[in-house]
Amino acid sequence: MNLQLASPVMRGVYFVNKGIKIFQKLKSGGSVRCVEILALLKELGFVVRNGNKGGHKTFYHPKLTELRGHFDCGHSDRYEIKECYKKNILNIIEESEDLISVLNGGDDD
Repeated sequence: MNLQLASPVMRGVYFVNKGIKIFQKLKSGGSVRCVEILALLKELGFVVRNGNKGGHKTFYHPKLTELRGHFDCGHSDRYEIKECYKKNILNIIEESEDLISVLNGGDDD
C-alpha cells in the first residue's frame, strides 16, 4: 500500500524532521504534548476525533482500519500525554511498515 503524508504542504523536509523527532521522543519515553501527537497522527493520515469525555481523543486510519486507538489531552493541547497512551500510540504506528516508511521520508510500496 502506498501511504503518503496527508498534507501536500507538509511533505518537505520540515515535517519529516519534525515527525521523526516526535516519533523518537515517543520511542525514548520522552515528554510528548498533545499538540505534537495530534500533528503526528494527522500527518500520518489518521482521523482524530473528540471522544465522549472532555479532552479524550479517538483516532483511526481510513486505509488501515485495524489501526485505531485513543488518548487523553486533559484540558489543554499543551497537556503532556501519559505514558500508557504514548506506548499505545507508538505500538499502533510501529504496526505498519507503511507509516514507518512515511516517517523515514519514503513513500514507496
